[in-house]
Amino acid sequence: MKKFLFLIPVFAFCFCFFGCQQNISNYLKSHVSENCSSYYVAQTNDFSVTLFSGERESNYKLDGVSTQKVDYSILSVKKKSDITFEELDYVVEVDGQTFEGVLTQNPYDSSFEADVKTKIAPQKEVFVYLKFNGTTQVVNLESIFQNFQISSDTALDIAVDELLASKENIDDTLDYECFIQILNKDIDSGMYFWLVNIVSSNGDMFNIIIDISTGEVLAKKL
Repeated sequence: MKKFLFLIPVFAFCFCFFGCQQNISNYLKSHVSENCSSYYVAQTNDFSVTLFSGERESNYKLDGVSTQKVDYSILSVKKKSDITFEELDYVVEVDGQTFEGVLTQNPYDSSFEADVKTKIAPQKEVFVYLKFNGTTQVVNLESIFQNFQISSDTALDIAVDELLASKENIDDTLDYECFIQILNKDIDSGMYFWLVNIVSSNGDMFNIIIDISTGEVLAKKL
């Protein structure tokens, strides 16, 4: 009888611990502020072009609070040559629809970017028309998602499990939000990774980089 009575508090502790972990896990996975679900690339003699798309919060802030989501696509163009222009216009064509505007220069890496307010699924036929100096370059983008064995949802599962395994005493009184992105530094390398950022309302940020083929955690900052 004494042994049985001793096991009751131990069992209760384990149940509470794993129950709390499960609650935090479910909470994190349901508070996704960005989910990148497609990624397209292309190159011309003059430009490197990327377009990534999915859903993200309309009030995009790294503040730990996940708000209402909207569809988005980010078009990014980098110069490869010494070509010059005063303005770079774009037209994105997909499924018979067109979206157009002006690309603006990113002050951090000298690329030109535009927020195309639509969601483009993987494996679509996507054309980008770049207009400058009275000329137009037509770019046929290629989806790189056929190389991904790990989905964004699976990447989030892996990242959350990694965080909770590394930080058993995560503060569950804070708000958290998750950002699922694709990491790529150079189109020529052909190397892509999942990057999951988990941000708390007090400013903590946890970063996990995951292999797109195996799901292996390659790097983390927790």
